[in-house]
Amino acid sequence: PIIKHRMHFTSRLILLPLASCLAFSSCSQTPQRPAALERGDYRYVESYLEWYIPQLMKKHNVPGVSIALVDGQKIVWARGFGYADREKAIPASANTVYQAGSISKVITATAVMQQVERGGIDLDAPLQKYLPEFSMRSRWGAAPAPSARALLSHHAGLPTYYLKGFFSNKPLDSLITELKPEYFAYPPGQVFNYSNLGANLMGLAMENLSGLPFAEHMQRSLLDRLGMHNYSFTLNPETTALLARGYVDGQASDPVQIRDVPAGALSSNVLDLGRFIQFTLGDGSLDGQPVLARKYLDAMLQPQYANNPLDFGQRFGLGWMLSGIDLPQA
Repeated sequence: PIIKHRMHFTSRLILLPLASCLAFSSCSQTPQRPAALERGDYRYVESYLEWYIPQLMKKHNVPGVSIALVDGQKIVWARGFGYADREKAIPASANTVYQAGSISKVITATAVMQQVERGGIDLDAPLQKYLPEFSMRSRWGAAPAPSARALLSHHAGLPTYYLKGFFSNKPLDSLITELKPEYFAYPPGQVFNYSNLGANLMGLAMENLSGLPFAEHMQRSLLDRLGMHNYSFTLNPETTALLARGYVDGQASDPVQIRDVPAGALSSNVLDLGRFIQFTLGDGSLDGQPVLARKYLDAMLQPQYANNPLDFGQRFGLGWMLSGIDLPQA
């Protein structure tokens, strides 16, 4: 009942083993649970996690992890375990930056909802209203164009990925030309099919509406207002200096560059992501300042196309996955 949310992020490429749990002073025995837990007293939670997390790291061969616990409008505990860079013996901390992958999508969706609140985007209007240069081929005749609602909830009928050029620094708008000869995978609105392309196309639509590059629009419209100062959709010297090292099969790896910036290029630390959770738990406000009206935040957390029989119970909001991930104890 005390902890409202927890978030944990590791580099997706880390596979190195961690030193024994006994290297951590608090690992040797299970902390004793107190007879009574008082609201606002996190000492047992902290001691338990400091005992438990290194064991999970050893079990799953994770050399470094950073975690923040958020209770309502407070980050109540945050720290790192293991290494941000094993070779240089740089410890992971709450300030360590990670490439957080598809968490980018919910941040992008939040910025889209800011445009909805301002009247710039109608969730149910065809995408071409905001991105007139977009087109794809259809096997079902004149299939209806997908809407922002369909794109954000993975019901737009798009292929899951467009991998040609994915691992590159190609500009995002190169997708417009490359998608024209490609086919929709399903008729829009009928089937849940997870797709990076939905977030990417909405990112391009926001570029058209704002007249700014996607990353700059995100910074001005959302990230600065949330006080997320170690967050970036483009790797810059400040974030790179704090970036955790990635590993593939035990070998150190350089940061991954991808074309699909709105869908997966987020770099951040848990303190900034904790502020995003504070905003979510604060009904769209943070530090007493409104960022997104509550009704638009609530709409993001409502299942979309909930009665589609071919979704087989999978539930997805606007940017938020509401089912389908087994996260024990969460």
